[in-house]
Amino acid sequence: MTNGHLTMNRHLYDSLAEIHEMRCCALALFIAVSSTACKTMEGLSQDLGGVFGGSAKEVIVPRDRAEMVKGVQTMLSEKGFNPGTIDGKDGPGTRSALRAFQKSRGMTVTSGITDEAYLQLASDDDSKAAPQAEDPEDSRECARNFAKQQGFRNYRTTATLQGTSPTVATNRLVRELGRKGFIINSQNPSAGQVNATFDAGQSDIQISAFIERNGTGSRVELNYVGTGAGFGVLFTPASAYRNDLCSYIEAMGR
Repeated sequence: MTNGHLTMNRHLYDSLAEIHEMRCCALALFIAVSSTACKTMEGLSQDLGGVFGGSAKEVIVPRDRAEMVKGVQTMLSEKGFNPGTIDGKDGPGTRSALRAFQKSRGMTVTSGITDEAYLQLASDDDSKAAPQAEDPEDSRECARNFAKQQGFRNYRTTATLQGTSPTVATNRLVRELGRKGFIINSQNPSAGQVNATFDAGQSDIQISAFIERNGTGSRVELNYVGTGAGFGVLFTPASAYRNDLCSYIEAMGR
């Protein structure tokens, strides 16, 4: 009986020892996996930091399209790339400014305002900024014909609108300028003439348009004149004025 008890106790002891050894192995495995996982996450964080130009930071892209576009416009403006009016509306001025920003940073040029573009701007390190240059890929007629006139902030461009009459083009321009906050001083749709002013505080912007029939469409001349102290202290690249004028012409042709 005694030998039997001893044998059973020996088996029980061996079983408990095996269980203890298995638990120790499991614990060691857990620690090793946890350590590896931590190192992996740390490496991922470092990788993200390298991609985003510093320590990794959480960036949340707004789900609302207008808010996302407005955020892109705001960040572009803060970085010295003028998108035009910050209104949350995707337009040629914003897209041109975005392309200029991406090229200056050596980033992938996205197909417009996307989540990737938002993340590029939000994660950008301003210390890596390169001088802003004109967009060489802008082949629009209004961009090709854009030129500075005599005066400090005096620009002019021309373009052809296919299939749009002078009357329709004039009415569309008046509507677009009104949306941008301009005061319409005078308009004559039948003669294709518009004159509008925007009060920007220390500066004023004047837009004048002359639209005449050209075959089945129209020939448009737009003039931009900026006056006031505000223009003396704020440097704005000519491409910003070009984008503004081109956006008005494109609005006329819609």
